[in-house]
Amino acid sequence: MAAAYAGLEAHYFGNNEAFAGPSTNWIFDVRSDDAYKGGGAVTMEANIHQLEVANISSDNISLENKWQNNFYGITRVHKAMKALDEAENISGKDQMMGELKILRAWYYFDMARIFKHVPYFTKDEDPSHVSNMVYTQDSIMRMLQADLMEAYDIMDEVAPSPARFSRYTAAALLVKISAQLSDWDNVL
Repeated sequence: MAAAYAGLEAHYFGNNEAFAGPSTNWIFDVRSDDAYKGGGAVTMEANIHQLEVANISSDNISLENKWQNNFYGITRVHKAMKALDEAENISGKDQMMGELKILRAWYYFDMARIFKHVPYFTKDEDPSHVSNMVYTQDSIMRMLQADLMEAYDIMDEVAPSPARFSRYTAAALLVKISAQLSDWDNVL
């Protein structure tokens, strides 16, 4: 569980990949008018300038880090899900599975907002054999909706500790995903 949550920080190898990796990072906001690159000339952090002016190449390190870090997070979630499935006599198993479903939904939601084609795989699938052309963004969002609805139903109203998720975290992310799908009934 701790490793799955730690994926939100995207600190896997050092500081550089963590700069663009976390889902809370402003770097991808430069694609709109929410943030500006600033700093020195366009050659300083040229990868961010590429995002800002919509001149993005496949070797953009910010994109690579975002892609890589989210899938590291998903991998950690899947490992925790498998360990939870195999665990016996563990209390709070539903709560923990709900938390993991929220984390997975967050990592995929972050990916789907940035990339057009994202490979979706479950804990039981080998990611090296999954194509990014199987599911549309809408179909991925609908799978995330289902996961979050299930998480909401099985989780406690109060998180086990202040640093962990409750059912209201599932509800909050469900609203964001439902809005992305223009599913206004679920937003309400």
